Amino acid sequence: MARRCIIFKAITVRFLFVLHISLCLWRVYEEYNQQLGWWLIFGSAVFLLSIEAAVTICCNKQGEWTKFIPSILIYLVGTVPTLCLIEWEMLKRRLEYEKNVGTCPSYAANATAINIGDGVEKVSYEWSLALQQSLVILLVAGRWFLPKGKTSSRDNLFCLLLAHIGMSADILEFLSEGLQTDTIRCDKTVIIPIICLWALSLLQFAFELNFTGQERAKSLSRIHETLSQRFNNSEGRGIILVILLQDFPFLCMRLYLIANYRMLEQGLIFSHSKIF
Repeated sequence: MARRCIIFKAITVRFLFVLHISLCLWRVYEEYNQQLGWWLIFGSAVFLLSIEAAVTICCNKQGEWTKFIPSILIYLVGTVPTLCLIEWEMLKRRLEYEKNVGTCPSYAANATAINIGDGVEKVSYEWSLALQQSLVILLVAGRWFLPKGKTSSRDNLFCLLLAHIGMSADILEFLSEGLQTDTIRCDKTVIIPIICLWALSLLQFAFELNFTGQERAKSLSRIHETLSQRFNNSEGRGIILVILLQDFPFLCMRLYLIANYRMLEQGLIFSHSKIF
């Protein structure tokens, strides 16, 4: 019975991943008419997830892998590039609008269409935001629902869930700061790095993190240990990974926005305070 439950969870999560990948590729094809061989991408994602699921179920009797989750990485490879392409297309249309009209379209206006050339191109802010939010929700829910293998107690899983929710909220907030701020919405030199850092931060969900605090307490109790020895455990590696992929890049970008664009907004200052 336990084995069947593990298989059911593994297949269900990967099925949801495939559905979301197909939705992202469909939006790129239908909304922005990008001929990217999206059927090939979809087929490759389904094939890789199927092979990965078969190998994981057959070779790992306890559930998922403990330190790295290949299914999450395959899911990110299938969705993140399409979302980046959507944002790039929206940026190009904003730049074209600014070139024709002289001003960047305001996010507060929430216009559903902008004039480009002879026609009217629809800009799906709602679709883009919905896909980004559903991506993060599926990452958090997938990590929670996937078989845990040899992961420790219920308290450990609860702490991990809270950590993922906090990280996902900061990731969505970071992206919205750039895409919804009128000062930089048409600045290609800022929007592209923001999208790249957003995509980079999502990679941390593919790694096993541990934030229970138990190993940290044991490590700090041993005064004779060196700093490298104290961080030679799962919790220490998780903290370093989050700092390298999310906290430090986000902090540098936010400081750059404050220094160069005088973006002293309450939400941006609050985001800085959360890091410290």
